[in-house]
Amino acid sequence: MRIERLVIKDILRFRGETVIDFRALDPGLIALVGPNGAGKTSLLEVVPGTVYRKLPSRRERRALPAVPGS
Repeated sequence: MRIERLVIKDILRFRGETVIDFRALDPGLIALVGPNGAGKTSLLEVVPGTVYRKLPSRRERRALPAVPGS
């Protein structure tokens, strides 16, 4: 499976709606860089967090809200 597009809304460091279109990136190595607190780890946690409904790397092990219609 290849993720082509990711829509993140109001979770962790992402406020409002953030859309990432991976198809627009050039092929090859991709690096996530930025200052502390910018959302790098949050971005990596979003996909498995939606599957398991938890963020296991977080100390408070916060449950994610249910997705409407799922």
